[in-house]
Amino acid sequence: MKKSLSLIAISTAFVIALGIVLYQVGFAKAKDSTQKQMTASKETNERTVVDQATYEVKEPTFIPRGLNAVPEQVSKVGQLSSDSLYITRQAWVDPTNERRNLLVLQSNDDGSKKPESDLSEGKRVTLAGVDAWIILMDDLTKIMLWKDGKYYLIRGENIPESELIKVTESMFN
Repeated sequence: MKKSLSLIAISTAFVIALGIVLYQVGFAKAKDSTQKQMTASKETNERTVVDQATYEVKEPTFIPRGLNAVPEQVSKVGQLSSDSLYITRQAWVDPTNERRNLLVLQSNDDGSKKPESDLSEGKRVTLAGVDAWIILMDDLTKIMLWKDGKYYLIRGENIPESELIKVTESMFN
């Protein structure tokens, strides 16, 4: 009788352990499937956003030496009156120095509500035939401007101001 009770206890423990293992495997597969579906959905949504962006993306023809391009991104980030606000991100990085990079943001923000507090920190210049603001912050330099109903931010880390000006001008020549 003791032997049969021991065998029943061992069998029960084995069945419970097997059930736990099968549950874990099934849960892992379900989680993996969900992650794949979410990734596919995100890629579809990003593609839809790219297709819906309502402006032509300007490409700089001058890029400082030693920087390599990172894939472009377009994101829908909110509403601008009746239109959706889209931002396009283009980036270049120095593979030998992670603290040397270039970022170009573009959006369909027409500048009707400029961030005056940010602009007051910069010096006002004329670039590409319009008012632009150059904002210096330690190793970071930003150029902000609105042209033809679009917003442009050219930001460089450990890149000279003169080269950022060349990047900006090259987008409109």
